[in-house]
Amino acid sequence: VEASRGHYTAALPLFQQALAMHRLSPIQKEDDLATFYQNIGNCQNHMGNLQAAMVAFTQVQRFQQKSLPTCHPAQAVTLNNLGQV
Repeated sequence: VEASRGHYTAALPLFQQALAMHRLSPIQKEDDLATFYQNIGNCQNHMGNLQAAMVAFTQVQRFQQKSLPTCHPAQAVTLNNLGQV
């Protein structure tokens, strides 16, 4: 909700906390991790933290390369996000 309202400074720690909690789970799916990093990257990008956004989007790309086919639309979105940073 915070990110959709444009409250990125409030949303970012929530996304980071969710990622940390998920990392403690015995079951970690690549696509879930990609979603967390995607949200973090979007917040960082909107806040002007371009280097941090690039790091997050690069993580998304790594997870997607492991779990999705090469021509999957989600990979195109990630490449687009990397290009916008």
